[in-house]
Amino acid sequence: MEAAALEGQSFLDIAIQGGSLENILQIDPNISITDEPVIGKNYNVLVENAPISNYYQRNQIEPATALSDSDTSIITPDDGIGAMSIENTFIIR
Repeated sequence: MEAAALEGQSFLDIAIQGGSLENILQIDPNISITDEPVIGKNYNVLVENAPISNYYQRNQIEPATALSDSDTSIITPDDGIGAMSIENTFIIR
């Protein structure tokens, strides 16, 4: 199957549309999973798990898990683990 890359998609998002994250290895041997796909480019995705792939197609699900520039503007420095600290008495046994 072919999947056109959308804004906010990673190669993992594209690969899962074939039903398995292992599909990332079949998309293009010259890419790294941390590379960003070219928006609008069609990538060949091997269908590893037909029921999952069919579910995505039937329900028109196109995962896009990356944050866009507008999404990152809502994150403040006080959000998440960066705002937490571990006390001096924290002991791991």
